[in-house]
Amino acid sequence: MVDALNEIKILDPRITGKKLTSTVSFSPELSKYLKTDTLTVEYDSEITAEESLLNIPITAVVLPLAWLTEADVYVKVLDKSFKGNMDELQRYFKKMYPSLPCKTEIVADELIENTVGHLPSDRRTGLLFSGGIDSSYSLLCNLEKRPWLVMLWGSDNFAYPGRRNHWEKAIDVYRKQSQSLGLELMVVKTNVSQVLYDQKIGHDFHRILYNLPLRRALNHSMVLLPLAAPLSMGRFNSLLIASSGDSSFDYIKERYASGPEADEKIAWADLKVTQDGQVYRDVKIREIGKHLDKGLTLRVCLRTSEEAAVKHGLLNDCSCEKCYRTIMNLIQEGIDPNLCGFKVDESTFKDMRRFMETEFIPHYNYYWGKIIQEIPENIDVDMYGSKEFQEYLRGYRLPEPKEPGLEKDIYYNLPFGLADMLQKYIYNTLKIRIHST
Repeated sequence: MVDALNEIKILDPRITGKKLTSTVSFSPELSKYLKTDTLTVEYDSEITAEESLLNIPITAVVLPLAWLTEADVYVKVLDKSFKGNMDELQRYFKKMYPSLPCKTEIVADELIENTVGHLPSDRRTGLLFSGGIDSSYSLLCNLEKRPWLVMLWGSDNFAYPGRRNHWEKAIDVYRKQSQSLGLELMVVKTNVSQVLYDQKIGHDFHRILYNLPLRRALNHSMVLLPLAAPLSMGRFNSLLIASSGDSSFDYIKERYASGPEADEKIAWADLKVTQDGQVYRDVKIREIGKHLDKGLTLRVCLRTSEEAAVKHGLLNDCSCEKCYRTIMNLIQEGIDPNLCGFKVDESTFKDMRRFMETEFIPHYNYYWGKIIQEIPENIDVDMYGSKEFQEYLRGYRLPEPKEPGLEKDIYYNLPFGLADMLQKYIYNTLKIRIHST
């Protein structure tokens, strides 16, 4: 039974120069789910937002935990539109997770009706931009809107200033790219991914969340979109977030937090959020191929990429599954990966074959199944020796997915401390995935 006295208090925000500092106070029952009580967000552009908007990022960060624990959130002043949208979002997630309590009240001493302000007719759009396939596609499809590009350093598992070499390279690359397109890149440095103890929350509330990690289940966009609230004032009243799925994807059935209906509720003032580009990945890559003259660099790597940045000046290590997948997508569309931020030669495909034979797991079947389907009967292009690999891949049998039943039961029935050690030291070594999707 959840303690009815659970509460979360948002303390007054502080702006020092261009740095926003927000502090939160949890009741004792909830403190174990907090890694730090302070959210820091450092902007490289002037911030003119008032307190009701400055409180949006930290409120969004803590709300998923409040929903799970029936906690109320107390804040001195908050944007009225955002508060109403969060009430609607809580009800939306109730449809996805029927056992979610959905009893949280956002209690604000004052609610403020804000407007973004007067904006020039051709500069009213912002775009969350990472340099990946999805956001690059959205950028190219919205060039006529001259969008403000918002890049977030620290929203993944590596809080700012982690992966410094990689990020300094990325910022340099994308600032130059933005300038060549006549756009402005705004970099946000933050520890947003390290405020809540995501792994422990996912473990302790796994029955409600159907054994899904918190990021997928509830807060994927909750730690991204709200960071742009202080930036939006006087700049943009439309904010785009790139879609990672196509229009046929059933977000409720598949229980994926970043669906259009959910993302488009994470808005404030008179700003509208739109999930952009709900098309298949191959459509996006085809569009990117039409714009290689713009000097595009893709950044898709899932690893830390520190070594790649230091040794080779690259943003992708060119040796992880997502790099391999993207390299193949590009080659099948007739696009030279070396024109897009990769370093590919004949040894790449030998390494790729070794990966398929020794490291590949069924988690990636969807992507590689489509790659295999796209192999033509007659392979006319042999870019960097890729023809031989594609011929090998044509006969490759994707491994059957294995639901981690017993392993999952053991993990969730152990106290979190032991479960975390089991994951780190045994499951990771044996490549056992608790989450099959």
